[in-house]
Amino acid sequence: TLLSARRPVAWTLRRVGLEKFRPGRWIAEVRDRSGSLFTAGRGWITVGGVYAVFHTTARFAVLPLLTAAFAAPLDLRSAILIQMAIFYGFALIPTPGGSGVPEVAFTAALSLSVPSAPVGLLLILWRFLTFYLGGVAGGIVSPGLFRAQHGSGRVFGVRTEA
Repeated sequence: TLLSARRPVAWTLRRVGLEKFRPGRWIAEVRDRSGSLFTAGRGWITVGGVYAVFHTTARFAVLPLLTAAFAAPLDLRSAILIQMAIFYGFALIPTPGGSGVPEVAFTAALSLSVPSAPVGLLLILWRFLTFYLGGVAGGIVSPGLFRAQHGSGRVFGVRTEA
């Protein structure tokens, strides 16, 4: 058992099927890949932090703005707590994709405060704006980034090499 094992971490990794996992190798890989973060300079790190705060604020502003547009009574604290539970809570729960658990949780939480008529439309709009719109944007941007990274010399049709 875990309590009687001489090496509890190794025992746990074996039990979950990760016996080939080597923390030292993983730490070295993280250090190598994050090296650019430390060599980027304070300006770029600050820009990244500002963008992260802006992104999180914009993402959490979607539900309060949607409920205000529908004149649905939902206070800001409830809107943020509902979204925090869904964004961060369901990211940790291993549910299969397309299972609808976040949608059911959203509907249940929102129906406590908002009349039932606009909840379905709010759900569809909220889900599109917070989840699917990012995927669409990534699908548009990714081919250009992929070509630039793999040496085609062009990003979105614009020559990048001198």
